Amino acid sequence: MKNREKREKRGKSVDEKIRKKPLKGMKEINNKFLDYFKRKDVFADFFNYYLYKGERVIDADSLEERDGIGYVKKKGRVVEERRRDLIKLMSDKEKGYLLLAIEEQSRVDRRMPVRVMGYDYIRYDEQIKEEGSIKKKLIPIITVVLYLGDGEWKGPRRLQELLDIRDERIKEYIGDYKINVVEASKVEDDEYSKFETALYYILMSAKYYKDQRSLGRIVVEKGRERLLEDSDAREVINSIAEKEVIGLEEEEEKEREGGEKVCEFLEGVREASYEMGVR
Repeated sequence: MKNREKREKRGKSVDEKIRKKPLKGMKEINNKFLDYFKRKDVFADFFNYYLYKGERVIDADSLEERDGIGYVKKKGRVVEERRRDLIKLMSDKEKGYLLLAIEEQSRVDRRMPVRVMGYDYIRYDEQIKEEGSIKKKLIPIITVVLYLGDGEWKGPRRLQELLDIRDERIKEYIGDYKINVVEASKVEDDEYSKFETALYYILMSAKYYKDQRSLGRIVVEKGRERLLEDSDAREVINSIAEKEVIGLEEEEEKEREGGEKVCEFLEGVREASYEMGVR
């Protein structure tokens, strides 16, 4: 009973700890995941899904890599360094310019509105200083938090949710900052048509990594043709599942058009599906 009281005082029950527990080897998974997202086609696919419901608006060729490190300066001196996960510049003659950024999270961070506000502020401040004037309009920034953890994002989505506002009459006068959150657990199973790359199957792997039956049904069976062609995606999925759910040796990849090696691989897929409970 005493131990339970201590846990309640700390504000973390056993159930909460289980719910918030990230995937094993999450650091390695994060690195592989972010490496996959560095691909322009994948990055464009993600933002087309989130911003345009899968419509092919952002072209991969319009994206340029940007340094994820931002600097807070005071009197010309760097006093703080802040590092984003990924940021790219979209340049399009018709659509103009956009700075698109992704922050990947395996755990809920209650400070996220402040963190994102800080990242975005640095980029806006850099633009003002580069131009030497605020007369020219700035490039908009869209930062999306991609949550790969268990369940829903339970953290604040607006700055005001972190503030102790006791007088509702002053709330409208207090500045706010909204964050965009994509939860892998909320991506619908039937949304595969909204993706051009194998990103859909990676998000499904994060969603169902504890549910082997669904993992086998959606990723192994439905995604095998797409994943045959994307070794980067296979590597990420295998890391999430902590086993070789999708496997294809280099020799098989080179010869798969010949037919024989593909048959051997697909037979392995069927065996893997059977082991995971898919009948």
